[in-house]
Amino acid sequence: MLYKILLPIMKTFMKSIFWYKEVNKPESIEGEPLIICANHISNWDPLLLMVSYDRIIHMLGKVELFKYKLLAKFFSAVHVIPVDRQGNDIDAIRKSLQVLKNNNVIGIFPEGTRIKNKELRSRERFNDGIALIASKSKADILPITIKGRYIPFSRIEVIYHDRIEISDYDELNRKEKYESIVDDVYNSIYKDL
Repeated sequence: MLYKILLPIMKTFMKSIFWYKEVNKPESIEGEPLIICANHISNWDPLLLMVSYDRIIHMLGKVELFKYKLLAKFFSAVHVIPVDRQGNDIDAIRKSLQVLKNNNVIGIFPEGTRIKNKELRSRERFNDGIALIASKSKADILPITIKGRYIPFSRIEVIYHDRIEISDYDELNRKEKYESIVDDVYNSIYKDL
């Protein structure tokens, strides 16, 4: 409920301050599970994804955001799923799978932290959790590139890439499947940067 109330306000704010542009945006299909994966360059990224995509996104966010009771209530109300980045967070995976089982959308930054410099980008930083969640839920992945800098009154682009269909990996064994999914997500996100 809070998400829907805040969305038009946040959309107006983001459009007027950062002049974001959507590139190759696909039509969103209600009632199907979907995983959105994007690069992470700023604390503004989750909000940018939420205002640019046409469905409610249940974002995965670091557990530190939930440290204070009032903030924890706010982030829960806007559908943020807490993730402990220090290890395999089974609870976050379970909650993500439940969201997808209910035919909703989750948003993941596969690197788990902000990567601002080209030199810091690497396939090894991508968490295999995206492949696990996609495989278990049978949800396709929509890779997105956030391109530009969050400077007021300058352009930032939200570039949508071809959907990665999880059924295309069904013939692979688990190790090959996970590696191939993560490779394809990484290559899709970073091909325009």
